Amino acid sequence: MNVISMLDAQRGPEVLLWSGEGHKDLRLARGIAHALNGDSCDVASPNIPPSIPLIKKRTKLDALGNIKDMLSKSARVRAVVLLVDRDAFARDPKSDLMKALGEYGMSADGEVEEIIAWRAYRLHVRSGSHDFTLYVAISGERKEIEEDEDRLKEIVGARDRKEALKKAKANAKHLEEAFPGIYKALEFVKNNCRSVDGSSR
Repeated sequence: MNVISMLDAQRGPEVLLWSGEGHKDLRLARGIAHALNGDSCDVASPNIPPSIPLIKKRTKLDALGNIKDMLSKSARVRAVVLLVDRDAFARDPKSDLMKALGEYGMSADGEVEEIIAWRAYRLHVRSGSHDFTLYVAISGERKEIEEDEDRLKEIVGARDRKEALKKAKANAKHLEEAFPGIYKALEFVKNNCRSVDGSSR
């Protein structure tokens, strides 16, 4: 997947990658995206704070507010991948997601699909006149992404996070095992992706 830093309203990618947790999670997800068949899909992933003016950074599921703001500036987006830690959910992810969408004036069109139990979810969302597919990738066995990073270090036999990620780039399966939510959400997007010129890949 090819990651682009800007969200272009006229000719940008139809996929948005965003985080409710911060810089580190987003950088890691960009690396996983690159590991998925190189440039087979174009994904917009603005920097945090966003390169789009007048958008206030929100965290956890409140990042849906950022997503709504960005979608209002780019009607091309048809899929969004949102990264959140497990501690973003008070109860069941499905009910928490539905509640959070409602708080920002969005609604789910149909049921929330569980891609991987407690790790990845997919739902079709309506925000005003804008329809898109939302993929929610959850990190951490109990709380946060650092737990998944520790798992990766064990898998590849690395001493620190940087070394672990460098080793894992040679084998995407290691990334899938350590970060199943992020990996599977991006894989689903890649398999249903179109390039910036609108052609299927």
